[in-house]
Amino acid sequence: MSTNAPFLIKTFSRLREINKLRQSYLLFGEAAWAREDFLRSLLFFLERDSWDVSAAPLLETLQIKPIEGSIGIEAAREAVNFLSRRPIHSPFRTVAVMDADKLTREAQNALLKITEEPPVYGLILFSARDPELLAPALVSRLARVYVGGPDNQLIAPADADLAAKFLAADSAGRKAVLKALAQSKDAVAFDKLVAALVFVCRKDMPKNHALLRELLHRYRLMSELNVNRKLQLETLLGL
Repeated sequence: MSTNAPFLIKTFSRLREINKLRQSYLLFGEAAWAREDFLRSLLFFLERDSWDVSAAPLLETLQIKPIEGSIGIEAAREAVNFLSRRPIHSPFRTVAVMDADKLTREAQNALLKITEEPPVYGLILFSARDPELLAPALVSRLARVYVGGPDNQLIAPADADLAAKFLAADSAGRKAVLKALAQSKDAVAFDKLVAALVFVCRKDMPKNHALLRELLHRYRLMSELNVNRKLQLETLLGL
């Protein structure tokens, strides 16, 4: 589980005990496995009052995941409809949006109202690498929770190495990398590169602050609008 899981478990347990849970949360952190692991345990805790994950079905929980790289308006409408019905088997009815940075702009807009004013029994949880990958209007409605992971497990070594070489390369070298990724059969090749670039840039924030901010902004546009990712990276890096 995440490096700060014991603290998070203690905090959420106490908040539930004193009836102070917020209804909308954003779990963020670069280690996707750590976020998903903690979120899975949290969903069992909210519905079954136990942090232990089991094969038991979660009848009052809707988990939304990307389909073909994005989460569209239909998924957002499904979430709203799901929260319109009262729970039977639990005090809460919960929607969990995995990889929320894959929400299209239309889907994020559709979730604004239900996120700001959910029913009294409704909870909505988002999981994303970084808050800046979501629209500011949506993020402003969410309580942010950082979920940590060991540095050596955040990014695959090969991806981190590629990102470092990419940043050090000249224009021709960077174009060659992007061309290879565009021709790759790996559907998430660009996502891996962006994640690795963010990881590498954060190691030297004073030097890379402007680049990192623009990188996150353009990645959010890529996810929201399904624009050409290769072109966006080329524009960002002045290729």
